[in-house]
Amino acid sequence: MRLIILTEEVPGPAIARVGDILEVQLEESPATGYQWRVYEPAILTPSSNELVLARDLPGAAHVRVVRFVARTSGTADVVCSLQREWDVEPLREFACQVVVRP
Repeated sequence: MRLIILTEEVPGPAIARVGDILEVQLEESPATGYQWRVYEPAILTPSSNELVLARDLPGAAHVRVVRFVARTSGTADVVCSLQREWDVEPLREFACQVVVRP
């Protein structure tokens, strides 16, 4: 089992095997009202979704950390949108192709 980390700086594509863990790390500033919404594909099973303080400073950015377990082989996209709850259009999007092999 491997841990594969995806960020906006290193977006992929990600090549995984069934049982591997994929971790998406995206910077988020909760004080602005914008939060990452994650739309997971069927080939991945979400295992955690948490907001972690990046630095211990007032007003510092946080990091949204979402983990998935590759549960079946196939190809799909992990798509995330940064938006406020009431907005229709996202401020920013992140997408990464994931290829899971047996």
